[in-house]
Amino acid sequence: MKHAVRLIPIVLMVGLLVAMAGLSMSGHTAVKPAPAYIGNMRSCVFHRQTCSYLPAEKNRTFFNSRTEAIDAGYRPCRKCRP
Repeated sequence: MKHAVRLIPIVLMVGLLVAMAGLSMSGHTAVKPAPAYIGNMRSCVFHRQTCSYLPAEKNRTFFNSRTEAIDAGYRPCRKCRP
């Protein structure tokens, strides 16, 4: 019985540490997805992320969906056909 009494605080401490580790990791696991489409602010054309005609970094705007890009007045690229 003495050993069981000694183990209770250790088991509780381990459980607490595991719970704290789970809470601290939960904030880091929610990775924000990359935007689906990249728009060119100068030409108002949007592209897939893999398109070879992507604009320079300073001219980029990002969209999460095709509908969002079209609603913003952008047209699809004729090469990558997003």
